[in-house]
Amino acid sequence: MQQRRDGVRGKVEDLLDDWAKISKQQKDAGATLRYQQYDDGTGPYLLRYPLDPDLERIESRAAQFKAHRSLRDVEPSCNLRLVELNGNAIDPEEDLD
Repeated sequence: MQQRRDGVRGKVEDLLDDWAKISKQQKDAGATLRYQQYDDGTGPYLLRYPLDPDLERIESRAAQFKAHRSLRDVEPSCNLRLVELNGNAIDPEEDLD
């Protein structure tokens, strides 16, 4: 169970690091970074639709930030539920210290 937690934590940390690097690159270039294409501003946007044709043309680090509109407005307090590839839910209480 701890290995799964560490894997999820590592992936989240990698995503946050990449987001910060992209933001810094834009700032260093004198540009702004928008969250999505509908935000005010003139700089590139980070979050894209999964079927966006531009995903094939942009840097792979930026291409990993994609979500359908319905998944963008999730409350920060929502629960994260882990599910194994075979569909079995992982009980969050299973291995708590």
